[in-house]
Amino acid sequence: LTSAAVLTQLTHYIDAGGGSRGARMVIDPQGKCLPQTRRGAKEEWRFRSELAEDKNHKLTIQYSQGSFITEVKSLRMQPCINGIYFEKNWPDFLKGDIYTQ
Repeated sequence: LTSAAVLTQLTHYIDAGGGSRGARMVIDPQGKCLPQTRRGAKEEWRFRSELAEDKNHKLTIQYSQGSFITEVKSLRMQPCINGIYFEKNWPDFLKGDIYTQ
């Protein structure tokens, strides 16, 4: 079921014109990217580049009543994280200082 979900989502993304992204290379004879090697260009590996607008949304998929439902959702704005530190209380925990009252 997981493999089917991944392949369904990829098919939806590529059919909608999506380009290469992350670990996925979308081979396309009309793609703008053409890998170069010591022996010249590799036309059979021509691929679509990543689309800048794809970085502004995420793709979701769910399984319901025997079929997959795909959606495109806008990304949330990241909050300002100045002054927030990951596990900032860890040193106090290690020293036992968080238990003092």
